[in-house]
Amino acid sequence: LAFCKGRIVRVPKSPLIRVEGTETVIPCNVTDYDGPSEQNFDWEFSQGTDFVRIVSTWDLSFTSQQYQKRVGSGEIVLRRSSNNAVELLIRSIQPVDQGEYKCITPSTDATVQGNYDATVQVKVIADGLTVSGSKARSSKPRKLSEGDSFELRCSASTTSSEHTHLQVTWELKNGPAWQEILSLTHEGKFQPSPEYEERYLSGDVRLNTGANDIYRLSVSQALPMDEGLYRCLVSEWVKGADSSWQKIQEKNVEVASVVIQQTALDVLIATSNMSVTERDSLDLTCNITTDRSGIFQAQVTWYFSEALDDTLSDAQILLSVDRDSVVSDSPLVSLSHMDRNSYHLLVRDVGVEDSGYYFCQAAVWVPQHNGSWHKVVEKTSSPVSVVVT
Repeated sequence: LAFCKGRIVRVPKSPLIRVEGTETVIPCNVTDYDGPSEQNFDWEFSQGTDFVRIVSTWDLSFTSQQYQKRVGSGEIVLRRSSNNAVELLIRSIQPVDQGEYKCITPSTDATVQGNYDATVQVKVIADGLTVSGSKARSSKPRKLSEGDSFELRCSASTTSSEHTHLQVTWELKNGPAWQEILSLTHEGKFQPSPEYEERYLSGDVRLNTGANDIYRLSVSQALPMDEGLYRCLVSEWVKGADSSWQKIQEKNVEVASVVIQQTALDVLIATSNMSVTERDSLDLTCNITTDRSGIFQAQVTWYFSEALDDTLSDAQILLSVDRDSVVSDSPLVSLSHMDRNSYHLLVRDVGVEDSGYYFCQAAVWVPQHNGSWHKVVEKTSSPVSVVVT
């Protein structure tokens, strides 16, 4: 039996498909070699005839005249990623760059064995990816109230000569960096980011496709976290010779700036501190005002506390009216809904134990697409001091 061992130079499997105008990186590495740990590399290029020298890690005079300008300007760069690996970087690949690239390693071995070069074919295709959004929407912020629904649209298509797949990702920027919301991957799977997974599973955040290559981001329940600048990020993918997916280009378009206006709510008891005679009735009215329009429901709760406690941690609930206008009261304490904004509290036959502080708390709820309700704002009135004499 004969056993042969020698150095191995590796480049990606051919062909590498790249899009005109995009940045292209071709890696090369060597293993199983003798000599120093740091190896040198030469790169050459051919379009079917002779090879032309591009760049070298060790010979400054290696570059042929036709590549000297592009190498000198940094358009073509050879960068080392480790002692035994380099990357040939072409910042904006052009149709003239289509051809065969050879990675060569000068020998440092005691004996010649193995392979000292490897070649890879690069195919440059035209840019057929088109991504667009509504310029009118991006130029003027969309003002929404918390709890409103909204939809954003972008269009993405490709006329690539290769069998490529698109991945569409919606992103939001309300800080220094873009944050992913939801993607339709190049493999046809919906993929929410961890921050949006719960809202995606509930159906609150969705990505829908439509005719004319339209990709719609739908949010049925706007939250304060939804405020910011939205963009549609589209990447084009192709299956390589090794059956792995490769991203060959990426484009984005800013679609809209969204402003979430929080619902304003004022809660006021329509009287000042008061004194009531024992066994009389205590009358209090809670007035609520809000800038909320559309469909919403108010929930009102009356509290009583012997001591002044703004947190209501030790307060007693006297009664409340829920979103369905169902009132929970007792024979001595009742609540009447005078109109949409006024809630009347009546305490009959008061005693000295009813002296203390009375609070009115109100909340505004809006319906969600799945039939549930979402509380958008809650506020508590200033206390009214009541003394029973």
